[in-house]
Amino acid sequence: MRRAVDDGSAVGWSGQGRRPAVIPAVLILVAITGSAPAAAGPAPADDWPSPPAAPGTAARPKPKPAGKTAHERGDAALNQRHDNEAMIQPFTRAIRLEPRYALVRTLRDWGQGFVGGLEQYLADGSPIQFETGPSMEYYHRGRARLERNQLDEALDDLDRAIELDPQNARAFTTRAEVWYRKGEYDRALADCNEAIRLNPGHSMAYNNRGTLWAQKKQYDRAIADLTEAIRLDPKNALAHHNRAETWCDQGRYDNAIADYNEVIRLDPKKAVAYKNRAAAWHSQQKYDRAIPDLTEAIRLDPKSAVAYRMRATAWFYTGEYDRATTDFDEAIKLEPKNPLAYRSRGAAWYQQEAYDRAIADLDTAIRLDPKVASAYTKRGAAWFQKKDYNRAIADLDTALRLDPRDMSAQIYRDRAEQEMSRLKKTVHEQPNRSTAKDLVKFFSASTSKAGEKAAEGSSSSRAGVPNDDGLSGYFQRLTTSTPR
Repeated sequence: MRRAVDDGSAVGWSGQGRRPAVIPAVLILVAITGSAPAAAGPAPADDWPSPPAAPGTAARPKPKPAGKTAHERGDAALNQRHDNEAMIQPFTRAIRLEPRYALVRTLRDWGQGFVGGLEQYLADGSPIQFETGPSMEYYHRGRARLERNQLDEALDDLDRAIELDPQNARAFTTRAEVWYRKGEYDRALADCNEAIRLNPGHSMAYNNRGTLWAQKKQYDRAIADLTEAIRLDPKNALAHHNRAETWCDQGRYDNAIADYNEVIRLDPKKAVAYKNRAAAWHSQQKYDRAIPDLTEAIRLDPKSAVAYRMRATAWFYTGEYDRATTDFDEAIKLEPKNPLAYRSRGAAWYQQEAYDRAIADLDTAIRLDPKVASAYTKRGAAWFQKKDYNRAIADLDTALRLDPRDMSAQIYRDRAEQEMSRLKKTVHEQPNRSTAKDLVKFFSASTSKAGEKAAEGSSSSRAGVPNDDGLSGYFQRLTTSTPR
């Protein structure tokens, strides 16, 4: 599912149901009359300017429209923080205040991030414009509640904002996101259409509608709207990002990579863009191109378990199983309850013939999620390699019960049955020649490689490599999300 973000004037959606591309929400900057204190970094609360005096107690210059550059700088500064819990209460108070000063007081209460934005406004030399009116108060509080996923409360505020000002295009855009999250796609589309009618030159409105068309799998319409968003604002990185994901959904990976290139050019510190471009490289089996992108993503976001898992997967497919294991280790440290990480690390141990370690990881994966067939298939394959055919057959039977189409499970089960039959026949025909233990050793050389080769020759991946839910799943695109 796609998630809403904002460029400072309307909500822009990103994501394709895989994982969210998280971009913090921002508020429209309003003025604080007077000078702001200098600060090398985030200012403590005591350094904030005093709240504006009550109307009539001091003369204030009439505000003038702010220049676009100053506005963008202020938005960028505010984008560094989005403490929505801290936002909602001040907005609630602000709605009851005199509109001219409400948002000024709100942003003073809101906290860190504004001082830097104000200083940039003043340094730029552009006058600052007040943004007033009760409709905007409800709009901003609705956005804050949306970011906290308080959908019903957000909807009430945005309904009120539209009631007070039916020309408030931003309120329509943000309400569309509420409908989107509630699964009301037709209502979301209607609000997107109204936002575009009210402001047909706004790039982000087309981005939002294009994202909605992509969610409805109407990809041609999605591409058309996202292309229009980019035409209106060639620096709209989010529209490039969403168009790239739509290209990927159509299997047009070269087009997707071109758009991801532009996203990275516009915002080289966006880790999710490197991860998603790596996913496109992976889809083309260009793992040597995916690995550098994932290394950069990890540098930008060293706490991203997804990036470690994706890079581990790329190492896996290049045969670098030891490096894959190391990256899976890091991913598990960051997400110790993720069953997919254990399943895939188990696959890496399997390829290194560390069957006991593989079984231990697969035990954990099954404990965390007992309904995934591939975990039983991989553990069954590991038992097969250890010549414990009874346990192998039990696991493979479970895998086939969960997924009757699991060809790797069927192949390994057939091989295990054959080996059991051969052992029984040998014991019956030559009861005094050797013990059962000796017979297992006797057949080891001829059976283990044969079983592995048979599995590798199937239409599915070899047993050591997950199929539908396994390693390739790490390359689902992120649009928290994220990233459909």
